[in-house]
Amino acid sequence: MRLATEREHKLHSCIVGVIGETALRGDLAVSESDEAILFSCLGCGAPLTVDGSSPRTLTCEFCSAASFIPDALWLRMHPSQRKKPFWFLLAVTPKQKHAAKKCFR
Repeated sequence: MRLATEREHKLHSCIVGVIGETALRGDLAVSESDEAILFSCLGCGAPLTVDGSSPRTLTCEFCSAASFIPDALWLRMHPSQRKKPFWFLLAVTPKQKHAAKKCFR
């Protein structure tokens, strides 16, 4: 749990906290995997070292052929982000609570 910031207060003035929130695992453009993976050049078979910071298309140092990293390998280095639920903690007066109950009946 964390305390609400100005951003949450703009959504609703009664929000005092956020529960269950998880930050995204880093920047989506940057891989989390620092593990080096061996991949062969599609032109000459020479080894190409691939890690999380590698571009999707690699150029071979030996034959200058362009090799496209397959989806399975790319997704292993750049896993998709999953959405997770979170909740807002509200501080309301008895009057506000009564009015809210009327709205949702």
